[in-house]
Amino acid sequence: MTLRLEKNTAATPPATQPSEADIQELEQMWQKKTDSLVKQGQPVSDGLAAFKWMIEELRVSLFAQELKDTVSGVGEEVIEGVGGII
Repeated sequence: MTLRLEKNTAATPPATQPSEADIQELEQMWQKKTDSLVKQGQPVSDGLAAFKWMIEELRVSLFAQELKDTVSGVGEEVIEGVGGII
């Protein structure tokens, strides 16, 4: 864990890499949409559920950069493309 933190703070992130704040913003948008659907008695779509997992994969990519190959290869561009569902 310490090694990951040292690597994360020592390296300058590329301009295309999202920050934790970016990820939190995406998660807040997801939560707002999900809460709205539940409040209206509507089901959460499979696409919206998948969007949540994309956010989590993006978060993992920040702290486990050596694990570059995720199942879906999610990146900020992918999430922004899917973000239209929110």
